[in-house]
Amino acid sequence: MVRTQWVACSACGRSHNFSLPVGQSLARAYGDTCPDTGHPAALNPRGQLEAADYLAQGAVVLSPIGEANETLSS
Repeated sequence: MVRTQWVACSACGRSHNFSLPVGQSLARAYGDTCPDTGHPAALNPRGQLEAADYLAQGAVVLSPIGEANETLSS
C-alpha cells in the first residue's frame, strides 16, 4: 500500500490522507471524491507518495486518470 498524507484537496481545500495500491501504474493525475463535500476532485501526488504497511484510517483511495508511466513498488 502506498499513501500520501495530508495533501490539500482540490474540491474543498482541506487536507486528507490519500492512498493507492502498490503495483498499480503511476498516473500523471488521480481522481477521487472528496469525503467532506462529495464533489469530484483531482490530485497529482508526485513526490508525496510514502510506502506504508497499512492504510491510514479514513484514507481516500485514488483512481488513475491520464496515462500511466511507471509502476509503484514498496
